[in-house]
Amino acid sequence: MCCLIQVLNLCLFADFRSLWRILHVTSSPKHHHENGKAEAAVKSAKNMLKRTALQHQEEYLASLELHNTPCQDARESPSEIVWQSDTLFYLPCPNLATT
Repeated sequence: MCCLIQVLNLCLFADFRSLWRILHVTSSPKHHHENGKAEAAVKSAKNMLKRTALQHQEEYLASLELHNTPCQDARESPSEIVWQSDTLFYLPCPNLATT
């Protein structure tokens, strides 16, 4: 049963890729020099989650802060690269708990 589910997921993923014309390139997890940026991004996200848990902060706000922080090798933040502007830190919304 497990193999059938994996095959079905691969077929659905292949259909999705062909529909949206996505090029899917994989790399070996044993070669850290090939996927160093991905490893660094995962490390940053894990450190952010640990820090927010220890300081009892909101994970979503810390995620926005991480997304707005410029990269070391680029002078722009990830949100500036994608959307040409920083994302908002706080969105105005009514306090639904008191209504």
